[in-house]
Amino acid sequence: MPDVYRNKVYDLGAWRNVVAQYVKVSGSWVAVTAMYTKVNGTWKTSYPFPLSSDTTLSALTVNGSDVLSTLAFAAPNGTTSVTLAATATNPASTITGLGARSVSLAGNPNNLNVVVTAEDGVTTRTYTIVVTVAPPSTVTIYWAYCSSGGYEPTQTGNATISGTNDPVVACNNKKAELGNPPNWVCQGTSAPAAPGCTPVPPTPCCQTSYSTFDGRVGNTCYYTFYQTDPCAGTTCPNVPYTVVVPSSGSCPEF
Repeated sequence: MPDVYRNKVYDLGAWRNVVAQYVKVSGSWVAVTAMYTKVNGTWKTSYPFPLSSDTTLSALTVNGSDVLSTLAFAAPNGTTSVTLAATATNPASTITGLGARSVSLAGNPNNLNVVVTAEDGVTTRTYTIVVTVAPPSTVTIYWAYCSSGGYEPTQTGNATISGTNDPVVACNNKKAELGNPPNWVCQGTSAPAAPGCTPVPPTPCCQTSYSTFDGRVGNTCYYTFYQTDPCAGTTCPNVPYTVVVPSSGSCPEF
């Protein structure tokens, strides 16, 4: 004998709505329009039984975590699938979209639909759970800067930084680690173009060009040596010079 539940009969592997019932009256089958049953002293309709339109859920989880109120779930980096589970408020409702569902970082935000069909077989409600897969917790950055206080040669480098996936943050941290070098350029995609660095200036090489005799006081002869810089083209300071001679001697010439 087939199972009977409220206004449905389970037959041939599926629940089917009972659309009519008949009783034989005076040898003829007559359609039953209503049947009543007294429950706790009160008559209640037993046929046609009012089928529920309730589509609410009493529980909804992703990987065991409750998401019924938020409909959102944060998955760790590398997650490729999550498991959805749910419980309908009315056990006669049906739910689709449960079990293992595919997600990915490229698919963010991953919208996963769970559909509840009420007992009446007509009313439905869709719950959309947004699953966000976290990006990697590391980032590779490339940098270049001018060495020697802003002069050439250009220094370059790269590194994979952990603890962040933001290349701006990683670049700023690396710049501070290297002592905030001048002309810093850094990015997280590929090696940046070399910054414009100032050529290292030549080292001054002061040489005496000529000298003058500035006079004698007692036994001391005073001179000034005037210098030039043929290497760097800078101004070199004059160099004072003195020579002590005997009282009867004369000041030498340079």
